[in-house]
Amino acid sequence: MVDEAPRYLTVAEAARYLRIAPQTVYRWCRSGKLQASKIGKAWLIPAEQLERGPALGGFLPLDTLLARLHGNPEHLLGLANDRIGLAVMEATFFEVAASSGFPILYARWEDSEVDVRQRLQSIVGGVKGRKAGLRILDFKKAYEKDGEEGTAKLLLRGIKRKSKDQGLCHVFGSSYSYFSYHGRGLIEYERGMDAHLRNQPAFFLSGHAIDDLVSLHGVHALSTLMALADCHSGIICFDGQRALLLRPPGRGA
Repeated sequence: MVDEAPRYLTVAEAARYLRIAPQTVYRWCRSGKLQASKIGKAWLIPAEQLERGPALGGFLPLDTLLARLHGNPEHLLGLANDRIGLAVMEATFFEVAASSGFPILYARWEDSEVDVRQRLQSIVGGVKGRKAGLRILDFKKAYEKDGEEGTAKLLLRGIKRKSKDQGLCHVFGSSYSYFSYHGRGLIEYERGMDAHLRNQPAFFLSGHAIDDLVSLHGVHALSTLMALADCHSGIICFDGQRALLLRPPGRGA
């Protein structure tokens, strides 16, 4: 039996297979995340590599998954079982971002600025060689003054200021506690923010605790989650030990 010749995919074909943007595939080829061959100006990617599982597929430790994603523009929904898991997700997000030297923003809603700094400064400030500090944005104040347009304006101003010299901005926020049982308001807010974040140099992780969503929305929790998923480029599911990245069809980094 004659062995079949290796099959290769173009960047466009690989992007369709992985359901991500072609620009992300180019970035992964250049960085070595995908083991691809460059012929002239074109990249060729072994199909077998993708068939074994996409680079970001399967269960991974949360820090490993975030490290692979950090550096790519994203607007992700982060789902943890409960508030403890959400706190771990938040801390891991900032630790990985700080270790990579990315500028960091925190979208504050219910917590006081003092509480946020006490909680995160040891993580951000403890990273060796870290120069840029944590910047906290008062989303609650901006939203109550000008709605979703207010938070978007505040965020985009922060992104522009930070990313100009330091690269892709990394942002974490948890809006669900502010909107409480007003599911429609939460979804409308997240959908608006998603539109503002398109093509921005930012990695935004919007964290939610499933226990709280179920408590707040009861039998409508699943439909709320599905609507929220549609407002993001993907979902990170975290059970306290392992993380999994899921993407709605047609959405990618």
